[in-house]
Amino acid sequence: MLNSKLMLGAGAYALVNDIEAPRMNPADPTLYWNMWYTGFVPEYTIKGNKLVHLAVGGLIGGGGVMKNERYKGWDEFESIGYSGFFVGEPHLNLELNITSFLRLGIGGSYRFVKGSSTDGITDEKLSGPSAHFTIKAGRF
Repeated sequence: MLNSKLMLGAGAYALVNDIEAPRMNPADPTLYWNMWYTGFVPEYTIKGNKLVHLAVGGLIGGGGVMKNERYKGWDEFESIGYSGFFVGEPHLNLELNITSFLRLGIGGSYRFVKGSSTDGITDEKLSGPSAHFTIKAGRF
């Protein structure tokens, strides 16, 4: 946190569970989608000394999407298709100062994905809105 207004950081996100991919033939094995992305996260806090205030920022980075088949366990799979992509995710948070070193917030963001090329998935399907809850601890 710089000057109690500008935060510079990093973010990393991934799907916790795999999403079942549609099958072309019922006899085909079940395939799953998995996605992750990471990047640089700048954020600007507006009137952070007020009890309730706004923070605006975003993530700029890259990630990947993969189609895979599970075998014995959730971590043992064979990748069927993989592609990387660019991601931009602007966000807006409404924050509440609980103490001089603790903030709670709720907010929303929209993930823009560009460049995915795995069969069966599009940039539009990977892009979308998100809601989140944040806890910030530190010296503000």
